[in-house]
Amino acid sequence: MVKSVFWHALSEKMKDRRVLIQYSQGSVSGSREHFFHFLLGYLLPGLYAAGVHRSSFDFSTILEFMDCGPLMNERISDACNALGIQHVIKRGGAGGDPRADQSRSLRAPRWDGRLCSCKRSAIRLRHWPEEAILKILGRSTAASIQQFRDFFLRATVESGLQIQKREWLLLRRSAQPDYYSKSGGSEKPGYGMKRRSILNIDSLAEELATAGWPVRIYEPGTANLVEQASTFHHCAGVIGIRGAELANIVWMRPGAKVLMLANPVGIENYGAFNLANTLKVGFDQLMVSNRFPSVSASEIIQRLSV
Repeated sequence: MVKSVFWHALSEKMKDRRVLIQYSQGSVSGSREHFFHFLLGYLLPGLYAAGVHRSSFDFSTILEFMDCGPLMNERISDACNALGIQHVIKRGGAGGDPRADQSRSLRAPRWDGRLCSCKRSAIRLRHWPEEAILKILGRSTAASIQQFRDFFLRATVESGLQIQKREWLLLRRSAQPDYYSKSGGSEKPGYGMKRRSILNIDSLAEELATAGWPVRIYEPGTANLVEQASTFHHCAGVIGIRGAELANIVWMRPGAKVLMLANPVGIENYGAFNLANTLKVGFDQLMVSNRFPSVSASEIIQRLSV
């Protein structure tokens, strides 16, 4: 009897230490199971909202995350393990009823929504009128992104990993896992190469290298989050077709460059463009005619030389 009372009390105490990080759907589009919206609309802003970047953060706190699908769940664990944060993932569900304990839940601010909701003419987030007010209140989107990105890099990438050679990354998109097929159970089917890809990426890499460009093919989808952060942080620039892996611009250094192969879309959201400009990363695009283009090294070099 005494033992059962003890375990019940311990269980209740463990519950008190949990903080649920909620994904706010609202009017903002995008699924937390896809990397751009996951990274910039849930994981990083969720950790920011929980205050893990502050010296006052209580590391006995257990962060409880909503299920983001098998691939994104791994990225949650990557980040939390790297930062020494205790965490659990409510797999296969919405992460519990947020009404059950409002005092122990936090909404991740949708940085992705702010990045994707403005026009190309609004180059920097600080130019948005509401940003001036939010900055005074300490909730500026631009400042929050910069602050947490700097914290994460200091705590992981810059704390012991060797500095890599400055090179250009030619981004290879990953093959679509079964989970993202129409019958796989994902919220929004379609992933990686099934959506878009550079068809001649191998020969393009050879052409660029022959032309004297220090380039290598890199597939972010096969790497853990800290490796992705390190690779993008230390690169000279990035070449890739429009896609979620460009969320990794968040790790890049000011002055680095991004060239996005821009296939036609119904409505341009400028998410990658605004993210790059927020962090003073150079951004340009090369228009391509379809979702599966072949491009020449001369086209790439000419665009980067403008």
